[in-house]
Amino acid sequence: MGRLIDHGEGGGIDGRPVSTRLNASDSFDNESEQNLLCVPFRGFGSSQRRGMNVMSLRTEHRTHIHHIFYELCKERGWALGLPTSFDWEYLPDHFTKVQARIILTDGKPVILFHPAAFNKDNGKLVKGLLHHEMCHFILGPDVGHGPVFHDYEQIWDGYYHFKQESADFARWLARQNPQFNLHCYSCGHSFMRDTVPKGRMACRSCCNKHANGQYDDNYALHIGGAVMDNT
Repeated sequence: MGRLIDHGEGGGIDGRPVSTRLNASDSFDNESEQNLLCVPFRGFGSSQRRGMNVMSLRTEHRTHIHHIFYELCKERGWALGLPTSFDWEYLPDHFTKVQARIILTDGKPVILFHPAAFNKDNGKLVKGLLHHEMCHFILGPDVGHGPVFHDYEQIWDGYYHFKQESADFARWLARQNPQFNLHCYSCGHSFMRDTVPKGRMACRSCCNKHANGQYDDNYALHIGGAVMDNT
């Protein structure tokens, strides 16, 4: 089973194995949300990454990551092979606390970046996020964010510049208030929501009408892009 390591606003980390325990469905606390039927995800893996709406990096961002991957290997004296030894993806753009994440599995490691980081980068943000996650890859998940990790990360010459950019980016993310448009293609029902429910989502009225109240992928809700302040 894979492990998640986050770089977030408070430098938080979750290096524990991801639980396979099911979470309770979201409650329906207003009229519009009564039309939302949720089914929790089971376990963790590629299917859950798809559930988070993650995407592979666009060509220009992947090329940039490959370039700074080689720069960091040279600067730190790392022999990590080719950047294609990793998979590179975006975090969901509505995340407001996690800036980057590494997923360590039996297959390729996956490093994910918040998509806004590429636009907010002033020279060290994306490079520092990559450096941070590569330090986790080298030291392993059990080291966490303890003294060994901090001493190892701080050897990098760009560390303090990166920490300032990361703090600025965290403050910008904290100001964001994303809105999501949930739409049912079957009946045309649509409404806005401040957060994305955990698990799969379907139109409750369509499931009641056509599937005896049970979740049915035929009535899954489409999540429109998050609307965020880009200032």
